Amino acid sequence: LQESIMRGERGMDTAWMPYMWPIKTCLWFGIIFLLIQGVSELFKSYYAATKGKWPGKK
Repeated sequence: LQESIMRGERGMDTAWMPYMWPIKTCLWFGIIFLLIQGVSELFKSYYAATKGKWPGKK
């Protein structure tokens, strides 16, 4: 990502040649948020398996 910013890397596949660093940044944010969601689901499933009820349900 840092190298894309320093070089001014652009996508050559389209006519308008967008900068690549915003696309790569969004990709990294997506990966990080997906990992956080996966860990959250893992903890909720563990809680449900040990306590016998799903968290947040009354």
